[in-house]
Amino acid sequence: MQGNFSYHNPTKLYFGDESLNYLKDELTHFGPIVLLNYGSGSVKRNAVAASVFYDGDYWDKFWLKQEQPDADQKLLPVGCILTMAGTGSEMNAGTVITDAENTFKVGHVFDDRLMPKFSILNPKFTMTVPDNQMKAGIYD
Repeated sequence: MQGNFSYHNPTKLYFGDESLNYLKDELTHFGPIVLLNYGSGSVKRNAVAASVFYDGDYWDKFWLKQEQPDADQKLLPVGCILTMAGTGSEMNAGTVITDAENTFKVGHVFDDRLMPKFSILNPKFTMTVPDNQMKAGIYD
């Protein structure tokens, strides 16, 4: 490998068959509300950590203009239970959102404040997604 680099990742990882056992204890560190990302379409129905406390047009600010939350904006802490391999969502602040009405899909990589505080990675969970999603994750 050539070149120099610096790597920083503040996400605490729990890996293995028993990793879900740490969820209850981990949640107690972050107050009464935590955005917990997980599969089965729930993310499409829940609020995004940067938008919950934003008192403006979040679609315009975060998605169209690709801006970061203001320095003093309150944010929800993010936790992740990985169900699909290949997405990297367990260790980054990137996300994709869809405006189904206008058939528009856009991604945004947020700053470190929206990195998951913890992630639970049980390899067995990745076997619960449909085969086509698992195959897509391999190439992601």
